[in-house]
Amino acid sequence: MINASQHPYGAALLELTDDAGVTERVADEAQQVATLFRDHAEFRKLLSSPSLSTNQRADVLRRAFDGRVHDLLLKLMLVMNKKGRARQIGHMAESFGKLLDQRNGVVEVDAWTAEPMDDGTAARVREGIGVALGGKTVHLNAHTDASLIGGLKLRIGDRVVDGSVAAHLAKMRSRLTQAAR
Repeated sequence: MINASQHPYGAALLELTDDAGVTERVADEAQQVATLFRDHAEFRKLLSSPSLSTNQRADVLRRAFDGRVHDLLLKLMLVMNKKGRARQIGHMAESFGKLLDQRNGVVEVDAWTAEPMDDGTAARVREGIGVALGGKTVHLNAHTDASLIGGLKLRIGDRVVDGSVAAHLAKMRSRLTQAAR
């Protein structure tokens, strides 16, 4: 569970966008900003460069985002830059999305299977997890890992539930080894 006090800029953006009634619009834009920072190391390096002054970084931010994101988001990025936190803009945008999902009862779940899940299986897994979590909406990220042999491995937040065949075999091997000693 995300703690708003650990992500003050993301929490501030959520409060500001709620007050202005633009949360959903900014959510899409913040996701794009987070993706940009995550996927483009050159851009992150540029904003972290000690050779750029605060004003030069602000110019880069304005050129990159003015007219492309809501003014509230741009203004927060400029405030972060002014406070020497430009390199954390991607994290702010990510935390904003996570705080919004948390508030809306959306849970991000990673699921691994030995074979790719078809749409029907993914829907059943998503629904089952949602029910088990008390009716939450599940955003399922499906992954394939042949080493699992079969079964399902889940990561929900910081919790891992491993129901894979490989995990069961490892437990069985451990018990047999312990019993033989």
